[in-house]
Amino acid sequence: MKKTRHYELGMPALGYLGLSEAWLCRELGDLHWNLICDGLNTVSSRLEDSIGNRLYATFTRLKYSIKPGLDGFKENDELILDADISRYGASLFFSETKGTLDSDTSDKATHATATIKAALMSTFSSREGDDNKALTRGEPLLPPDFSIPEQAAMPEFGKVYRKHRGVSWTDPIFETQYELNPFYDINGVSLVYFAAYPLIADICELRFTKTAYAERGIDALAMGTVERDVFYFANCASNEAIIYQLHKITLTDTGYTSTATLTRSSDGKLMAELQTRKVLQF
Repeated sequence: MKKTRHYELGMPALGYLGLSEAWLCRELGDLHWNLICDGLNTVSSRLEDSIGNRLYATFTRLKYSIKPGLDGFKENDELILDADISRYGASLFFSETKGTLDSDTSDKATHATATIKAALMSTFSSREGDDNKALTRGEPLLPPDFSIPEQAAMPEFGKVYRKHRGVSWTDPIFETQYELNPFYDINGVSLVYFAAYPLIADICELRFTKTAYAERGIDALAMGTVERDVFYFANCASNEAIIYQLHKITLTDTGYTSTATLTRSSDGKLMAELQTRKVLQF
């Protein structure tokens, strides 16, 4: 099952480095979620399990690469996102999205090399009351004419996620606390939005890299994401603080790679693991 969207890149889709990574994450998630709802012949607000519990999309992994970088996408470029989705069983959904620039409307010098490649994995959750810590796995009723194709075995993308669920992290090289911003980090169903996790990590990570790069005479804000892999494990209350821990980082004058985690401050529950590669954009 496939879906294509066309965008003329304007200010909402752009940031100071070029393409807005936050905007991209939101669009990738929306494409994935829309494909699922199309297959289920329903709108998201009416998605329920067999006993009538409201189901919510729960992203469990988000991986993407942006070439040559965020600065490869300019104002008024036409971006085309082509998404394809499949499933494993009734609750695990996998989408792959490719982003390209329209050669007729975009800068001829960059359109052939500016590309986005993304993969997402999701399941479903329900909850009791307003407790974001008590999400339980759910499963929708599949219609007889369900059009999303099923894979015969668990995709490798899902196998890798399962391996990362069991990793224990200790002795970070840097740690800081982040207070959730309900005006930006929380989505329409009062959950920490999956697209906010990378931004939260970036805000916290900058507290480390800004100092580290200042010693080299380099502006850390000029480092833009080219690869990101996020493994999601839990959510948290909207009034809770998140602990960011940096576990690995390799710094060079042209970029860095890092591995970090987000945990709930209240109980130390691991919320996410993030692997990131950034390069100097200008």
